[in-house]
Amino acid sequence: MAATLLVCAGAVYCLDGPAGEGADGSAASEAPAYRPGYARTELTSPDAGYEFDLTSGKVAAATTVDWYLAREGRGFVPSEESDSFVSATGELTAEDCVHGIEAKPAAALPFEALTGQRPFCVSSPDRSKVAIVRLVAAAADGAVTIVVDQYLRN
Repeated sequence: MAATLLVCAGAVYCLDGPAGEGADGSAASEAPAYRPGYARTELTSPDAGYEFDLTSGKVAAATTVDWYLAREGRGFVPSEESDSFVSATGELTAEDCVHGIEAKPAAALPFEALTGQRPFCVSSPDRSKVAIVRLVAAAADGAVTIVVDQYLRN
């Protein structure tokens, strides 16, 4: 009886493979590290007295939120303790952001480097969220429009 159970258990192991492997022996796909928060939220800041609140996906008065994207001159400034990364391509995922921030963080975010809706991202100070941002317009009168996608760490 014990031998029969042992043979059956071995057959199940061979068919299913060890934990963490698919039936073909390849690594099982892992759940994504991030899940969507808000998506394609368009925000317009009328002047430098307002910041983009990346937590709520709204425009807020300057210095009133913890995770923000502010404007300074002709560029963006992320909140203290946040890091940013500018994509070299037109596509960017939350995982690309984390890797990019670790490998090549952006020292500056000038508007001229972000034209054509070139994506860039900003991590939250506690690293639990990532915002992927695209500059839509930066008018001479001071108004700036962006589109933001937020992702939350699982």
